[in-house]
Amino acid sequence: MIRKISQLGVWVAVLVLIPALVLAAPIGRISHLEGEADLTRVGAKAVPVKVNDPVNAGDILRTKAKTKVEVTFNDGNTLWLAEKTYLKITQYQNREGRRSFFDLFRGKTRAVINTLARRSSLELRTPTAVSGVRGTILIGYFTDGLSGFAFERGQGYGYNRRTPGRVVTIRTGEVMQVSSPTAQPVVRPATANEIEQHLQDTSATEGAGEGPDQEEPQGEGTQGQDQGDDQGQGQGQDQGQPGQDQGEGQGEDQEGTQDQGTPPGGTDGSGQPTGDGEIPDTSAPPPPGDTPPPPPPPPTPTTFIETPPPELLSYPSVSVATSTVSPTQNTTATFTLSSDSTMPVTFEYNLNNAGWQVIEGNTLTLAAPSLIAGNNNILFRAKDANGQITEAGQYASKSWAVYNINVITDIVQPTKVNAAAFDLNSNTTAVTFEYQINNSGTWISLSGDTLTLSSLSSGDSNIKFRAKDQYGNVSSVIDYDKTWTVSDLLQQVTLGGLTGTLSGVLPNQELNFTASGTAGAAITTVSDTLSDGSTYDGYLAGIPGSWRGLFTSI
Repeated sequence: MIRKISQLGVWVAVLVLIPALVLAAPIGRISHLEGEADLTRVGAKAVPVKVNDPVNAGDILRTKAKTKVEVTFNDGNTLWLAEKTYLKITQYQNREGRRSFFDLFRGKTRAVINTLARRSSLELRTPTAVSGVRGTILIGYFTDGLSGFAFERGQGYGYNRRTPGRVVTIRTGEVMQVSSPTAQPVVRPATANEIEQHLQDTSATEGAGEGPDQEEPQGEGTQGQDQGDDQGQGQGQDQGQPGQDQGEGQGEDQEGTQDQGTPPGGTDGSGQPTGDGEIPDTSAPPPPGDTPPPPPPPPTPTTFIETPPPELLSYPSVSVATSTVSPTQNTTATFTLSSDSTMPVTFEYNLNNAGWQVIEGNTLTLAAPSLIAGNNNILFRAKDANGQITEAGQYASKSWAVYNINVITDIVQPTKVNAAAFDLNSNTTAVTFEYQINNSGTWISLSGDTLTLSSLSSGDSNIKFRAKDQYGNVSSVIDYDKTWTVSDLLQQVTLGGLTGTLSGVLPNQELNFTASGTAGAAITTVSDTLSDGSTYDGYLAGIPGSWRGLFTSI
């Protein structure tokens, strides 16, 4: 019986030790060190770090003033800490479908993520905000209550920890900031100087610090002092209060802690660190407030978070279908909207820059007086259930011209005049007009709104007009189509003793007189009134065997 109990005890001990061994497996190492930094492992005291020290999941790194630290993970990804930074490598599992977390309590960090397993993600969390990546260079900071995330390369997402459902996209060269625990994320372009300063703060100083190929400094320095006084006061100061520097007591680092309000180790209500300065094993301090939400549960070595990372949010698209053409005389227009968003969306429109209006459903019909004579422009966008709106460059739009035309002409039907004038009265100058004569197939642009034709041949004549907008579109129908007849003067007349047929058109075409016989040899003046009321004057001269006539006025 005792033997069985002993065997059972052995198995229990093994099962207890397995998670600890998993947690203790190094995931990276300290690859660069400038200045002084320390590391706190789970359940242990803070100890100074040196180049090539292993780094495990759950470790908390602290940098002091004028200190920079680089961690190189086993997969080649790197993490930089600027001075006066507190950061916990909460969970790091670069495997398919896994999630990794860094908790930034204060200061500034830069993650260079060149390799990331399929369907895995990495998030950087501050007390008030979260940003996630899938292969990029992410810079994050938390100072004076302000959370900020900037992307030097690639893109990611971010949100306020109190409203995780309101996710925004952060692109290359943009920065997302959350100014308080209750403020919503604000995304804006990052200035070149801003990015440069972040990179300078989280990069190795030229000629300074230790790398893997450099020897460790000996003699003076806080690290040597602390290790030498392992049982003395130096170690007690270092491990007693996370807000104090090693060796130097309460100088620079405590000053940095005060900038943030509460040090990561917790307080006793008076703003001072509690107990022996151990930092609780928590993902992040809860955000301040009267009723703060519960902190996320800390990860354990044997329990992995299987929830897929939030998708990089895409703004809802919008498409429009309409039978409205340009230019048109139709004073109504109907538009049908659609979106490929997987969430319910509401559509909005902005007509002629009058402001955004909500559309009930997905169909919009406009009519006068909303539509104006001349150019009209309408924009459409969609808003999803998360409040995300179609990006300005992706709006759907339609531009078209509304016009009318009234043609006034002097044509009578039929006419013996081979000229015609047309006055085009339109209600807008947003369109110009083209004409085609006698179905030639050639459209000619009209300069202005008046057209005069001359030298028309006898017989049928035809004129057509159509409109053209400023974009080069022409009306889908012929706006004016008129056919009329130009008649001859054809009639019997007597000129200088000759009786014959006078034919032709007025006013500038040749008149023809056809007769038989011989006219008198003398020049004869002729004049008469034609059947249409026109009068003529001329001369008729007889030449042996023929005659000729000259008409001086008609």
